[in-house]
Amino acid sequence: MALAAAHPACEAEDHLVELVAHPPEVRQWDRFEAAARLEHEPENPFDPDEIDLRAELVAPDGTRHEAIGFYYQPFQRALVGGGESLAAAGAPVWKIRFAPHRRGSWRFRLSVETPAGSGSTSWATLEVTAPRPSRHGVLRPGAPDHRYLCFDDGAPFFAVGENMAWYDRRGTYAYDDWLGKLAAQGGNYIRVWMPAWGFGLEEVERDAGGKLTAASLGDYSRRLGQAWQLDHVIERARELGVYVMLTIQHHGAFSETFNARWTDSPYNRANGGPLHRPEDFFTDDAARDLFKRRLRYLVARWGGSDALLAWELFNEVDLTEQRDRATLVDWHREMAREIRDHDPGRHMVTTSVTLLGEAFDIDHALFSLPEIDLVQFHRYGDMIGKADFTRVLPDLVATADGFGKPVLLSEVGADSRGVAETLQNDPEGIAFHDILWSGLFSRSAGTGMGWWWDEVVDPENWYVHFRPLATLVQDVTFHDEGFAPAGITASAPGRTLAAHGLAGRTTLLGWIKNTAHQWSTGGDATVIQGATVEISGIADGTWTTRWIDPYGETAHPQQKLTATGGAATLKVPSFARDIALRLRR
Repeated sequence: MALAAAHPACEAEDHLVELVAHPPEVRQWDRFEAAARLEHEPENPFDPDEIDLRAELVAPDGTRHEAIGFYYQPFQRALVGGGESLAAAGAPVWKIRFAPHRRGSWRFRLSVETPAGSGSTSWATLEVTAPRPSRHGVLRPGAPDHRYLCFDDGAPFFAVGENMAWYDRRGTYAYDDWLGKLAAQGGNYIRVWMPAWGFGLEEVERDAGGKLTAASLGDYSRRLGQAWQLDHVIERARELGVYVMLTIQHHGAFSETFNARWTDSPYNRANGGPLHRPEDFFTDDAARDLFKRRLRYLVARWGGSDALLAWELFNEVDLTEQRDRATLVDWHREMAREIRDHDPGRHMVTTSVTLLGEAFDIDHALFSLPEIDLVQFHRYGDMIGKADFTRVLPDLVATADGFGKPVLLSEVGADSRGVAETLQNDPEGIAFHDILWSGLFSRSAGTGMGWWWDEVVDPENWYVHFRPLATLVQDVTFHDEGFAPAGITASAPGRTLAAHGLAGRTTLLGWIKNTAHQWSTGGDATVIQGATVEISGIADGTWTTRWIDPYGETAHPQQKLTATGGAATLKVPSFARDIALRLRR
């Protein structure tokens, strides 16, 4: 869409801020972006004490909203010798981003505050038109069923995806590749980190001899290329219908024990930061203010995207050096409120821990906070003695459900130690497969989220595991079904089967698994014939039946089923490893 040049009347009389360009109209929930010019450029454009640029927006119903401005450098990318190369494309500019949630005529103006004075533009107008058919607003905890997610307009959402935490040497081209493959198989969700070796805004730089040459703590000028990369990834994900959980902080930066990177943390006093010890990150006033500055920039730049599923404050915060529960809880409360104060889209806020119920009870303290919207936990096979995920994960989700919030199994896999160990213990991807399906039948808000996206999932083409599950859950209104465990049993001559089921108002979902097909004991994939499924507690009447091969190898036609006396019996098509079922009234 063409940008409308700002009319001279939009300029403030003191010329401290000028509205340079903005679109005359935008679709509901699409990103509105305006460019501004300032008379005085600050020394540090990321310090709100030097420059505070904001937009005041008035919706058609008279409600007022605010968006923070941010400093932006455009780039052009190229793939050179298999690696991504970025080159600045023009001068830096100030921008405002906002996603209007209501149709009609909006008014807005820009204002700026600096030590030299303050000023504002005249009011400008923006027409917000009907949304694109594929857009439904921001994701929220569902109602009436809090266990699931839905969009602003009430459309359902079940998260089908994987971790995609950072890129390889291809940079954003790697995400173009991975996202395209995931979306082609029905995936709609990824979890992205912001570490120093990826999209992070804060890092230290050293010369070949290891001497510190630069640090970006509190001033992200040297990291605007990484910010541009994240822009590209979030926009590409949006185009493909994929939603992004953005993980802001990695535990290693404040750990000397687990994935320790404290020696390279810009907060470390040895690198010019304010802290002598990593645990002081959560209590030191200067560190807290610097982290709030970073949150402010993140919200300003990416809070205007409806493709953002949630802000994750910390990955595995229980693995930092800070072990005091009260300190961690106070920090999370303060930082979650900081995000809420600035985020006009009010995206969900979460955090994560390693082992639910085992990390000095920090999970209960954190996830009980009203400021935390989602519960997350991580679980790997090497931590649980190679147990059956189809048994372990439902129990964990049932425990987490006590918080009264959606639950996501945000890191689950065969082995946490590395790629070699994962492929050695799960060469066929059985654990990866079972983790996806167990997320659904645990009544969590999404599939279990696998790790090793770059060195296992992609080269082994485990993307194919997503499509059958995505087909099963398509158009199911999870937040409105009232799903409960279904009365479902399965049997076959000479074989042992496990049956998992969810029963709702209009839909019943089932998953029948050959118990001999296990990642921990080897995959028995001999064909099972003559199996039957008994369903109880089902409403009388006619149901449409669809069997789905979770490995996508066999197609089954739809059939009709009549339930009488609250029960029904189905003949199961021949299968080897597992088979899924969907009944709809």
